[in-house]
Amino acid sequence: MQQLKDASEKEFNILAIEYPDYGLYKDAEPTEENIQQDALAAYDYIENTQENAEIYLMGRSMGTGPACYLANLNKGKGLILISAYASFSKIAHEYAGIFGALVKDRFQNVNYAKNITIPTLLIHGLADDIIKYTQTIEIYDNLRSIVKPIYLNQDMTHTKYDMIKDISEPLEDFFNLVTNK
Repeated sequence: MQQLKDASEKEFNILAIEYPDYGLYKDAEPTEENIQQDALAAYDYIENTQENAEIYLMGRSMGTGPACYLANLNKGKGLILISAYASFSKIAHEYAGIFGALVKDRFQNVNYAKNITIPTLLIHGLADDIIKYTQTIEIYDNLRSIVKPIYLNQDMTHTKYDMIKDISEPLEDFFNLVTNK
């Protein structure tokens, strides 16, 4: 939540959505289809209620799935991915080897990337032991975006990072790049 507070202090408006069956949202199953429908509904809400909104999609870890899904549909002015995964099955394979093949392949971010043309910022920690940084590189390699800066931070893990150095500064550089400031 601190990340949302920090961003809102920089004159951003933020709409954060929960995964089904997490937090207060208990009325739906956390399926790929439900998550995608929720992301699309949130996007459509902003687009229909905020005149001239410049919508940037952002996802961290699990949230990169819905963000990539929307960008794949040509939604948003830009995409920000933090600790992204190529697909669920790749995560499972890294942890369980051949048994990872038993996991249904959902949120194919690497396949979505092939349709993404909007400016995309990718941030990942080289010390991330939950989602390997190579998955972000795989997404990067498949993006059709022309503008796609990537920050691979030496000491950043999946859960421990410097909010200023690892997140805020790359975000500021990205927004300066895409808004020509």
